[in-house]
Amino acid sequence: MGGEINGLKNNAQSFAESVEAEGIDARFSLISFKDSPGTEIDQPFTSSVSQFQNSVDSLRARGGDDFPEDSLDAINLSLSDLDFRPEAQKVVFHITDAASHSTERNPPTDTTVDELETRFRTEGATFFTVSPRNTGGSQAKVVELADRIGGTFAELNRGERSFDFFLSELEGDLTTRYQIRYRSTLPADGSGRQVDLFVTDTGTTANATGAYI
Repeated sequence: MGGEINGLKNNAQSFAESVEAEGIDARFSLISFKDSPGTEIDQPFTSSVSQFQNSVDSLRARGGDDFPEDSLDAINLSLSDLDFRPEAQKVVFHITDAASHSTERNPPTDTTVDELETRFRTEGATFFTVSPRNTGGSQAKVVELADRIGGTFAELNRGERSFDFFLSELEGDLTTRYQIRYRSTLPADGSGRQVDLFVTDTGTTANATGAYI
């Protein structure tokens, strides 16, 4: 995990400044995790880029009794204990080079992928993860979570591309992504309905179509 932490240290400030430069009223927080228990909020929400950078700079890869780490509890903590503003777009950016503990392991995690899926959908939160695709011959739990909720997954593979590249790639995605919420006034009656979205910018119009019941 040391390489990923160093990559975050090298890019945290430019990442936060890029978000601010796009005119996004953002606050940043930091949660670290290792074995269970071992998850903590290192930095509550702050709008200070330098304060966020200082918290990232204090991170060290240490402790842990086995290879898997407590990712799921850390992700859950971000949505349950951080004081998001009521109308804020909630974004969880997760980084690991290890598998996740499960409820069957010792020590176990208290959180399941099913519970996180429900929480993300309820909160309307966005999920990014940089992690291995497979752990122990099966799909990583955080990758499964990203697949279920339409999150963004970047595979961590030291042999091909650096963590710095992934952070830059996700920074571009985050600063150009918009979240639109639509609430129909029609009662739910089991009928299929279509929603057409049109966006015009600098004389160019793009459209997308979705459906719901």
